[in-house]
Amino acid sequence: HSSLHKLFYSLIGYHCTPTKNINSIKEKGFKINTKPELPGDLGSGVYFFVDVDGYNNAKEMAVKFGKRYRSKQNEEALSLITVEFDNDHIVDMRTNTNIKLFNEIRNENASLIEKKFKNLKRATKHYSGSIKRGNLDGYTFDTMAANKPEIDGFLKDTYTPVDIKGYKRSSFSNAVECCIYNVGIISIKNIESV
Repeated sequence: HSSLHKLFYSLIGYHCTPTKNINSIKEKGFKINTKPELPGDLGSGVYFFVDVDGYNNAKEMAVKFGKRYRSKQNEEALSLITVEFDNDHIVDMRTNTNIKLFNEIRNENASLIEKKFKNLKRATKHYSGSIKRGNLDGYTFDTMAANKPEIDGFLKDTYTPVDIKGYKRSSFSNAVECCIYNVGIISIKNIESV
């Protein structure tokens, strides 16, 4: 395959999480979920909203996401973590070259992806929202990262439903997200209550 286009500058990212997780994150750093479940849309990593190329809503999106998806009935205390990625091995999935490569890898691995998804559905007693949504792109991103160990993460324009209930997907993005596979590149800059 052709080489992937990468970013070569530091990024500031925002991650909203229940405040009860903060001490663990301070002591041990971010952890990647290893439970047998569907990978996120950009693969199995830690997700951040980032301000890049005209988007300047990352902090706001992280807080909205946290309040909608991380706080049970808006009653759980949340904290916003501001981080910097100290590495240049984030793959920018907004370029035509990378989109083409993604599609090639997805097509080459279609039967394996389908098999993984069927096995997951069989093994999972309760379907998470991600399984019901059925976005299997994370399997392709995981395959890309497994084949190129120098990849620390992926960045992509995404649509995240945070403002209108029932508006679950869109053809148009409302933010830029970054999924970090190598948590060692994450440097915490600030933690605040939201």
